[in-house]
Amino acid sequence: MKLLKDIKNIKGKTVIVRTDFNVPIQNNSVIDDFRIQKALPTINFLRKKGAKIILISHISAVGASLTPVAKYLSKIMPLHFSKEVLGKTTSTLSQNLKNGEVLLLENLRNDTREEKNNKNFAVELARLGDPSMRRAGIYVNEAFPVCHRQHASIVSLPKLLPHFAGFALVDEIKNLERVFNKPPHPFLFILGGAKFHTKVPLLTKFAKIADYIFIG
Repeated sequence: MKLLKDIKNIKGKTVIVRTDFNVPIQNNSVIDDFRIQKALPTINFLRKKGAKIILISHISAVGASLTPVAKYLSKIMPLHFSKEVLGKTTSTLSQNLKNGEVLLLENLRNDTREEKNNKNFAVELARLGDPSMRRAGIYVNEAFPVCHRQHASIVSLPKLLPHFAGFALVDEIKNLERVFNKPPHPFLFILGGAKFHTKVPLLTKFAKIADYIFIG
């Protein structure tokens, strides 16, 4: 993986950061900011380096809004928020970004092309960071929980721009390597999540490796 520290001459460049801000919302407010906090080191690193940062994320299902996330982020950093994914407002805001400024776009899944891994959608996103499509912009993946999805912002977009792994994503990979590469025993494997059918392959794999498995 290419790391953030490997990026040269970030100042003045537009960096599209795929985050995972799919956080619990109640009464139009963020009630668990864990995923946001995990992305902050990457965002703040890019801000200090003078990048122009565009944050893209999904939240829940189609029709949901990242407005509560925008309100949360605006309390801890200067933030622009576009209430559309692509369009005139997004284009204007992205073009007017100054070094160190941050723009958050609306829920990616509000555009049906995201989940269809539509190549034209990926190109339109890439042009926000690189209008000439000469690979002048940068893509950073800081969305480990959705890396398995065949969506445009995960699969097709990084093919169009120089791409790098965010700090949290790298940490997740390092921790997984500890589990996959001869973990110490006794080994307790705790497996959580609502979609049980996606957990069956893990159960099958770790039934042969772990001493105990707790399912929640």
